[in-house]
Amino acid sequence: MEAYRLLNDSCLVDAIICRPGEGEQLSSDRLYVIRSDRAELGLFESVFEPGEGTLPHTHHRQADAFYVLEGELEVIVDTRTARLGPGGLVAAPPHVTHSVRNPGAVVVRHLNLHAPGVYFVATARARARGEEIDEAYHDSFGPEAGGEGVLSGPGEGELLRANGSHLVKAALPEMSIIETELGPGDGGSVHLHRTSVESLYVLEGELALTIGHETVRVSADTSVVVPPSVVHAIANRSEAPARLLNIHAPDCGFVDYLRVLARGERIESTDSEV
Repeated sequence: MEAYRLLNDSCLVDAIICRPGEGEQLSSDRLYVIRSDRAELGLFESVFEPGEGTLPHTHHRQADAFYVLEGELEVIVDTRTARLGPGGLVAAPPHVTHSVRNPGAVVVRHLNLHAPGVYFVATARARARGEEIDEAYHDSFGPEAGGEGVLSGPGEGELLRANGSHLVKAALPEMSIIETELGPGDGGSVHLHRTSVESLYVLEGELALTIGHETVRVSADTSVVVPPSVVHAIANRSEAPARLLNIHAPDCGFVDYLRVLARGERIESTDSEV
């Protein structure tokens, strides 16, 4: 795990790169890793063995999402049930009941995202220590009626083209989750976000990541967490396409900004600065 400490406005901030197999391991017998423990975003990489999953539950102060990397998840959100393979996403805003389960005979590897992240990161660490979970403190409650979640199967979403292609899997106020494909030469614009955390998870290929004045290469199964006000850029300098999951928490108008760019218009972003 690589930490980049940068001085911005007289305050030290951290940008974190977790390469494959890195992160805070919470379980000794299976993959259950914290890749981001920011207050804005909790990002976990985990597996479900056959038959494993979660009970139906809700959160009152956070959005919860699962993105399938390998295998197939059976998901329930509000009153809908679906099976999602790699590239599938389920997202539950606050007060929306949801659950996930591995219904098959092979392991399912997935990402679990919480925004804000502070509540579930504390929950996960408490469970790893064998402690009881307090519903109110850890923001984890039983099923409730009402509300609507997001179901986005593999290849589904709102497709936007602007310096690469961007498949919007979920656009919630708490976080936006986007599959981005960058062709050779795409990307490269240096920018920062004043309020939101930007997190990247490389799905395929190799990318050049610039943080401050340093550029490093990141490849498949590498995650990056860039806090607010940290100057950064991502570009494809290889000869093959690259794919990544791009997460903004909170969204702060990022998806709307992409929509404007896709229409060929130019506006000042509410949260981004070039």
